[in-house]
Amino acid sequence: MGARAVGFFSIVDVEREGYGSLIFKIGITLGFKIVDVETGKKNTPLKYPSMTIPNYIFNPVLFLLVALLVGPVLVYLERKIAARLQNRIGPYYVGRPHGWLQIVADGLKLLSKEDIVPKDADKLLFNLAPLLFASAAIWAFAPIPLDEKIYIINTDWSLILVFAIASIEPITAIMAGWGSSSKYPIISSLRALGQMVSYEIPFVLGALTPAVFYGTLNIYEIIKFQEDLWFAFIPVIGQISLLLTLFGLFAETNRAPLDIAEAESELVSGFNVEYSGIKFGLFYLGEWIYLFAGSLLVSALFFGGWHGPLLPGIAWTLIKGFILFSIIVFLRWTFLRLRLDQMTSLSWKVLVPLSIFNFLLASGYKVLVS
Repeated sequence: MGARAVGFFSIVDVEREGYGSLIFKIGITLGFKIVDVETGKKNTPLKYPSMTIPNYIFNPVLFLLVALLVGPVLVYLERKIAARLQNRIGPYYVGRPHGWLQIVADGLKLLSKEDIVPKDADKLLFNLAPLLFASAAIWAFAPIPLDEKIYIINTDWSLILVFAIASIEPITAIMAGWGSSSKYPIISSLRALGQMVSYEIPFVLGALTPAVFYGTLNIYEIIKFQEDLWFAFIPVIGQISLLLTLFGLFAETNRAPLDIAEAESELVSGFNVEYSGIKFGLFYLGEWIYLFAGSLLVSALFFGGWHGPLLPGIAWTLIKGFILFSIIVFLRWTFLRLRLDQMTSLSWKVLVPLSIFNFLLASGYKVLVS
């Protein structure tokens, strides 16, 4: 009886096991299978144990990759949208025909530039600020589910955790301004502090309104409540809450018309004017990542998160996030910057009373319904 040996290997596909657990099983099977020439029967091949990556390792790695890879995409997207609005080409020559490699070139340029620290700077605060700024932007992804089974943190107070992470960014701006020991960064950091105080109230109350309406601070549960109707389409309450949250997001991320902390026509570049090289790049990368995290938060609270037809949940989450990001960029390149007095007046005279009224309206509705 003749026989021949055939070498091979195989990989087991991705499996979903249980609630909230996405398990990657990579089973490597190496060896030989013996095929009988006469009967055509095969023996059982030698199988080595498969490697399992549990969700508490896989999910954080996935979120980190999404946060880091989405930054360059957002930079390119904003440049192209701004170019369209201003009737110019935008990135084009590096990676023609659409400038795909311009972001890579910019990254290499920032990495190769000299790291300059001012002579009188507080070196601890100066060096820590950009790292903490970019890290906080990545942390903001943790409480926001990408899919029904893809998340890092799912607790009853995940929305409060988002507010806590959001408060880190103005603190890092103050650290950068004070640590630079220069007048323009210090002025910018004080403006950032005033802006935070002014717009934190409408931002928090606007984002808390869905939590009051559905009776939970868990972002995951808020998304599940919107399976049939998105909160943005709840009459009056939903639209006012969305408007307040978007205004707060503009202020938190220093986007025009509420970018008075940067104000390049007055303060050169704001609190990061003394930074160079990769530290300067970390501030801008963190700003774009944080803005996209805010877009995902808005999509989770007002537009149903992962809910949508045909496509997987994570696809709908990212699509909604990119659409909201594009809308924010459109508004950023459309409206002029407000003066400092106009910015504070808009908050304290219009948005704060409106947020309190809307919050009480949602609370009264919840009491009447229950």
